[in-house]
Amino acid sequence: MASVAVVIVLVIVASSAYLRQTSMRINCPDWPMCAQRIAGQDAEHAPPALVGAVRLAHRLSATIAGVAVMLIFFLTVAHRPRLRADLALSAAIIVLTVFLAVLGRWSRASQGPLITLGNLLGGLTLLALLQWMRLRTSPIHAAPEDAGRLAPVAVIALALAFVAIALGALVSFDQSISTAHAASEGVFAFTHLFTGVLMLLLTGTLALHPAAGRTERRIGITAFVLAILQALTGWLSIRFGYPLPAALAHNLLAAFLLIALETVAYRCAGAARAQH
Repeated sequence: MASVAVVIVLVIVASSAYLRQTSMRINCPDWPMCAQRIAGQDAEHAPPALVGAVRLAHRLSATIAGVAVMLIFFLTVAHRPRLRADLALSAAIIVLTVFLAVLGRWSRASQGPLITLGNLLGGLTLLALLQWMRLRTSPIHAAPEDAGRLAPVAVIALALAFVAIALGALVSFDQSISTAHAASEGVFAFTHLFTGVLMLLLTGTLALHPAAGRTERRIGITAFVLAILQALTGWLSIRFGYPLPAALAHNLLAAFLLIALETVAYRCAGAARAQH
């Protein structure tokens, strides 16, 4: 159920990114003055049928995710013996799901930066919690003890991924409203770029460090490739005026990178605990 829920939340992340990006472009009164883009890519000219289909997919997937989350909580409570960590994790998933449902109602009337940031970070945090539940309840081979040395690197990379996502959301919001935010946009954009460089260094370490086991190295290489692709889609967005496909790919790659980093962090942290 946790694996199914992870896939469903990925659909929610993708559809939410599409709706958020098209809404930003439509609600920009002097577009493309508030952000340069490729001519002919105006979201106002997006097929209404496609927008409606994505909105329907988003609502259906959100409903299915809610049912899956409730079932996960029920299975956790019904499990014998009950595990406190699983109960706490499933309760956190329920609370966050309710919070996102309430926030989703508010976001229909408001597209402020806090609402946008709450939706984005809340959705990706839900994805991370469900992935954590999936890892806890899946039969996996233990990582070699040496992999525990990489636990700090993996945990820092995971935390930095959330910071980079938050900064990216703020940059995107500033670009969509007004050139009056150029100063704050510059600070956010520079910090976002800096965290991206750090992500490349950290994921490169996870991919190449000799302490990593075979599985950890494979996941580290995946994270490194995802970080490179994120940097590439970020550059394409800046170079070609923030086309919608590049923005959507950048958002979805962030979700997959988060899953990869959480997986390697979970395995490395388990190896570190085994050393003690």
